[in-house]
Formats: sequence, structure tokens, C-alpha cells
Amino acid sequence: MLNICIVMPRFFPVPAVKGGAVEQLATFLADENEKTHKIDITFISVYDELAIEASKKYKYSKFKYIPIELKEEKYDYSSADRALTEYMNKVEKAIKEENFDYVIIQGGRKEHIIPMVPFDKRITYLHGPKIEHGLHQYYKAIMVVSHFIANCYYEQTDTPRECVIPLENAIHLEDFSKAISDDEKKKIKQKYNILEDDIVINFCGRTIAEKGVKELIQAFKQMENVSKCKLIIMGNCNYAKQVKTPFEEELFKIAEEMKDRIIFTGFIPNKELYKIHNISDVAVIPSMFEEPFGLTVIEAMASGLPLITSDAGAIPDIVDDKNAIIVKRDENFISNLSVALDKLVCDKNLRERMGKHSEELVQDYDTPNYYDNFCKILYDFDKKQ
Repeated sequence: MLNICIVMPRFFPVPAVKGGAVEQLATFLADENEKTHKIDITFISVYDELAIEASKKYKYSKFKYIPIELKEEKYDYSSADRALTEYMNKVEKAIKEENFDYVIIQGGRKEHIIPMVPFDKRITYLHGPKIEHGLHQYYKAIMVVSHFIANCYYEQTDTPRECVIPLENAIHLEDFSKAISDDEKKKIKQKYNILEDDIVINFCGRTIAEKGVKELIQAFKQMENVSKCKLIIMGNCNYAKQVKTPFEEELFKIAEEMKDRIIFTGFIPNKELYKIHNISDVAVIPSMFEEPFGLTVIEAMASGLPLITSDAGAIPDIVDDKNAIIVKRDENFISNLSVALDKLVCDKNLRERMGKHSEELVQDYDTPNYYDNFCKILYDFDKKQ
């Protein structure tokens, strides 16, 4: 049985008690490993008391926690500062006496390598859109979250094709397909001042420029049928670390004149998101950058929602024209996004058809498949060594 180590970024712990998409995926691996135990896993992550408590339920995964002081509330995988050096030095000490078959660095760049780990045992697992040349000189394999990112490496770098391995993201489908009672729906709507006959449009994600939330608010304000709708924006710029940025202040200012129709919830734990999806009629993922995958896409699909998305990165590979309206990112993006919103708001039958197709299309993105694919990649890779 393979014995692997997964080194997490230095910002959020595993299990994912403080949020974070990468941390959530790692938690999925731990959860599924408890069911079928195809590999032994040791997770290295930043110290957190809640995570330590949550880790106690796992039999087949070990957790080592690294105490480190974060001086800046900034979530940046690619930064290479003193804090990173401190963290990676402590990681190296934590695994010095261990004998792992592979050490997988989440978001690993050349600055993240652990010199004591032999080259043939180093794997980087990339979750972002940045394409970096020469990584194959530091890591034996490069795992990426979508075929879109894999193709970027094939086309834009001299990385040998066999070094780049796509592993598409996943979620616990049952976490988002759960229904809530009419009474609970009523309570949630009352909490956010949503009327029973309001059409609820939701955005879920970090409130940063790349995610297109500003363009969504502008498109919402231009809708012909805006008086029938509420826009609910779930998330903040930095997951559970509640901070306000100048960009968020700009969002609040843009939304001010429609504050009775635009709702900012702040961070909502992943396990609670399905409740907002339950009261929603449409989900919008208007990303402006090249989305490497987009977990919020499959979360909305698992909830049976029709989608409006941009044509960003891997998103068009996940959805199709039967469950999503895909809006091109051009000079007319905001106005076309507004038209798409009006189209779904005014057609309940279309929303229901698209939502049903979302449920059908998302079945391949369940966590058991993700875990099986992860293990298969490692064992196939091991055979070639």
C-alpha cells in the first residue's frame, strides 16, 4: 500500500474547519480513504485547535500540525516570503524521520520543494490558473485540476506531456442535493428579508475582482425585471478570515442604492451552503479570469440549479447549453449577463428543465470518483517508476 504525504498551504487547516477549496478537497480524500483505505495518508497543515479535534475521527489518515504566525491576512499560494520559508522548514523537520512513497505539495512551485525529498518522490498538485515554466525540473509529476489547465501546460510550456496529470475536482454530492423543509426555507428568507415570491439569484465565492462579482452586481442593476429579484452574495475575500478590502468596499458602494435587493452574507461554512441553494432559483458564476475548475459550478449543479456562467477557463468543459447560459467575456459582458438573468427570471419552466439537467450532469463529480481517480493516478505513476 502506498504511503503518501500531502503538504497543505500555510493558510488554512485540514480537516477544512476554516474553509478553503483546496483544504476541502483534501478533506474529501481523508473521508473517502476511511471508507476504502487504498492508501495511507499523512496531512501536514497549519496548526488549528478545531482541526485537531476534527482529525480525531480518522483512522487511516494522520495529521501533523505546524504552528506559524500569519502576519498578513493574505491568501496567496504563490507568495514566497519569510513565512513560507519558516513553514517549509518546519514541514521538513516534521517529516524528516518518515519514509513516504510520495510527497505531494499542494500548490507547489519551485519555492515549495523540500530538498531532503528525492526528486522521484516529489509531486506538485496545482489548483490555480497560473502556468509556470520549468516545474518539471523540480517535480517528477504535476497534477492539475482540469483538462483545461493540462492543455495550457501542453501548449504553453515545454513540460513533457507525461508529466502533467489532470485530476478533476469533486464534491460530496449529497451535501448539496439535500432538501430543507418549507419552514426552514421561510426562516432563511426572513433572515435575509427575502419575500416568498422573490426570484433568488445567488453568487457563491470569494468577493475578489477575478470572480466577476462586480460585473454581476452591475448586470443585476440593469435587469428589466430586477423588482422581482433578490441577489444574494455568499462569501468574502478571504474565506473564514473575515476581513474587508477596498474592492469589497467598492462592491458595497455600487450595491448601496439597491441594498434592499442585494444581500451580502459574508462567509458561510461549506456545510451550510446547500441551505442558500435551497432558497435560490438561479446560480451565477461570472468569473473573469481563467477558472482552473470551479467548485462552485458543481455545487450549484448538485443543488439542481440552472446556471449562468462566463466562458472562463474550465467552466465550459463542466456545463453545457442544457443546464447553463454561457456568457462570453467581451465588451458586452455586463449587458449580456443582464439579458441572461432576465431570461431565466421570466421562465420558470426553463429554470426547472435546466436545473434537472444540472443534477444529471454533475454525477461524475462525486467524491468517491475523485478519490478513486486520485489513487489510480498514484498507483499508475508508481508502476512507471
